[in-house]
Amino acid sequence: MALGTDRDVLSWLLTRFDTIGDRLHYELGALYPGRADLPVDEAVSLTADGRLGPAEEILLNTIVREPWDIDAYAHLGLLALMQHDQAHDPAVPPPSAAQKRAWLQEALGWFEAGVAVGEAQLPDTFTGLLPKDDGPNSWFYRAVGGLAHTLWRLGRYNGAEQALIALLYLNPLDDYGARDILPLVRTCSPWRYVKSPY
Repeated sequence: MALGTDRDVLSWLLTRFDTIGDRLHYELGALYPGRADLPVDEAVSLTADGRLGPAEEILLNTIVREPWDIDAYAHLGLLALMQHDQAHDPAVPPPSAAQKRAWLQEALGWFEAGVAVGEAQLPDTFTGLLPKDDGPNSWFYRAVGGLAHTLWRLGRYNGAEQALIALLYLNPLDDYGARDILPLVRTCSPWRYVKSPY
């Protein structure tokens, strides 16, 4: 399907995948079977406390030790977006437009890497579903959703639309809210904050 047409993407998808039960349900590989404490959890806790530097260090070390950890890439992308969005100390000059754009580009790179790692785990001719879970499938969705939001922020609407279509293709039940964002992207609306479950 060519992007940018006036066809309703959601209707297009649903007419082709109205037999969801017939599509293979797939789970990406579990990296930490049986572990309750995941490496990313500590980084998330530090981020919540506003300690972005130590959180970033943990995530970078996680990728060195386990390059297949999609969630580490996704959270590095989220950290870059947080730096872009954060309210800065009024005593310190605000970041320049160039710095803010650099943070968006950094986020884009991390999300693209996470998506690539997830795609590498799927069969070449994958036509199945990735059901919502608390593990690697959701990590992959966090990376794809982050990619869509970052492309939207950068005004790269076709790429954002493709990422959102991928979310709907892999999860037609739309547990991640892609259909709420898709009309905004398809009309080239400027980015605005939309609460997402990623």
